[in-house]
Order: sequence, then structure tokens, then C-alpha cells
Amino acid sequence: MLSFVMAVIGLVNQIQIADRIQINIFTISEQAMDIFGYIITIGMIIAGILYLCGKKSRKKSVCAVILWALLAFSGFFMEPVYDSFLFLRPITCTICSILALFVFIPKKQH
Repeated sequence: MLSFVMAVIGLVNQIQIADRIQINIFTISEQAMDIFGYIITIGMIIAGILYLCGKKSRKKSVCAVILWALLAFSGFFMEPVYDSFLFLRPITCTICSILALFVFIPKKQH
């Protein structure tokens, strides 16, 4: 649920600040940051669906964790500068992947 909520909040915020100049610490173009913003939103929703549909299937849960991890890693490089609210999406992806790894994915039974 956290992934869905933050994806929607991030998308709304991205649309609201579309006219502002966006700066990235790696000087990535504004167009690339805008496109990645939509990609990370869609990816977060897909990962959430994968995880919710795959509660009984370990493969789907692992795919969701991998997707969240990839989005988090690339998000730290592609999201606008740190004072933007958009930067919470990569942080949310990191939190979701950690929670899914250590809390939600069942451990091996002895």
C-alpha cells in the first residue's frame, strides 16, 4: 500500500511542479527526469500489484523486491534535487524492498 500511495503522491507532485526548473546532482536533463518520474510511478504500482498478487508465489514477491530495488537505485540518480518531494519515491522503493525482504517474504522452515 505504501508503494501505491507514494506513487500517486509523487505523480501529483510531479505534475504540479512541471513548470519549475528541475536540477539533478548528476546534471541529467529535465526531459529525462520527467520521463523517469512517470516510469518510477508505473514501476511502483506494478511492483505493488506483483507483491499483492504474489503473496502465495515467492517468484512474484521476489520480482517485486527486485523491481523496487532497481527503481530505488536508479531513482537516487534520476530524481530531481533533494529539496523536491519527488525524492521520496526512491526512498519509498528502498523501504518497500527492505520490508518485503525481511518481513513479508517467509523464511525457510526448519
